[in-house]
Amino acid sequence: MAESYHFLLESPAWVLLKEPDVKEALHLPGDVDGRAWPHIYRGRLHPRHHHEELEFNLVVRGTGRYLLDDRRYDLGPNSLVWLFPEQEHVLIDMSKDFSMWILVVSPRTLRAHCAAAPYSALLEGNPPGHFCRRLTDPDALQLRRLLEGLPAAEHDRARANAGIAYTTLAGWAMYDRAPDTIASVRLHPAVERAASLLSRDDAADLGAVAAKAGLSHSRLSHLFREQTGQTLAAYRNRQRLERFFDAASDRKRTLLAAALDAGFGSYAQFHRIFRSLVGVSPATWQRRADGERG
Repeated sequence: MAESYHFLLESPAWVLLKEPDVKEALHLPGDVDGRAWPHIYRGRLHPRHHHEELEFNLVVRGTGRYLLDDRRYDLGPNSLVWLFPEQEHVLIDMSKDFSMWILVVSPRTLRAHCAAAPYSALLEGNPPGHFCRRLTDPDALQLRRLLEGLPAAEHDRARANAGIAYTTLAGWAMYDRAPDTIASVRLHPAVERAASLLSRDDAADLGAVAAKAGLSHSRLSHLFREQTGQTLAAYRNRQRLERFFDAASDRKRTLLAAALDAGFGSYAQFHRIFRSLVGVSPATWQRRADGERG
């Protein structure tokens, strides 16, 4: 794989607008049919969410796990996973070298290009079945090249929109002929419920989460770690940390205020968890962030 991948932009040029039900609005301009960007894991997770756009991810390197509604996918190089609009998803447990391409496609574009077979499944909100396969090396390389060309075409709206549509259909065709289906692990309903609760409740008590999920704390803890690879506490801490990053983007707020709003019980608890997960103190992180903002 070409190392130049790491020098491309990591995030899309629009904002994510969070709503109470963890549905996010990707603020695409009206004449934009979608967008593609590379994602490189740098220690941050995106909270569990869904959005009205269809999404697919092509893994370039490394490993990770998707929690997708009631199932789990174990991802590796050449994995292509489709995320439909009504499916809540969160990517967890990524290796340090994890990187992938993300493409999102507007509903308008899908209606215009996917009415006929074999593409009509792309119009559904939550189709039955599993939609994660491992592409062959030639197909993965071809799809990656298509994705790499999309950001460069953004200055030409007509060409960019045509590229989004073509790449979506090409990706589906490659997925359809992929020989290896990536087996999914069916999540226990209590594990799915707990993941959803921990994504929403800023001050979630793990005992209360277990009660709402319908299991004892010990039973839920065992199942959660077995099926996701993370403890309940580790998953909760990651979700809180992401809420902290969102709150701290307001430079008028103190670190303490952002930490408490994110669900941490005290600054001492926040400082300990932050340092263990990020590798530096919150104050050092803030100085670096302020320096990058200029």
